[in-house]
Amino acid sequence: MSTEHQKQTAFLRSLIHHSGTGEGRQFLDRMDEAQRHEKCLGRAALLVAVIGLLACSGLGYAAVLRPEFAAGRPSLMLTGFGVFALGSLLCLVAFTGFWLWLRGASHRLHKEVRDDVMRSLTGKRHATPAAD
Repeated sequence: MSTEHQKQTAFLRSLIHHSGTGEGRQFLDRMDEAQRHEKCLGRAALLVAVIGLLACSGLGYAAVLRPEFAAGRPSLMLTGFGVFALGSLLCLVAFTGFWLWLRGASHRLHKEVRDDVMRSLTGKRHATPAAD
């Protein structure tokens, strides 16, 4: 299964290979780095989500089967599960923000690649705006 973003990346890679621009290798390196960061972030988010689910299941266990929970006396185990659940939630929020930032940087990189390929196809190399 391939997302639209992955399809665009594959298409831009093929354009870079066929365009023959000098900056193509740099673009490919930057695209590879962005993909590595996204994969790493996805794995970290998955790990944090699993830890959060385990902590929530521990809280559920305490709520149903532990008499201390009903009496309002939190045990060390209950506090630990709560800390892990809250920490996981905070990490997931931070990872989501970082993922959005990475995706924006990836979109900007895709725009740079498209602009470079268009310049190479139209023959306008390194066009600069007119100076005042």
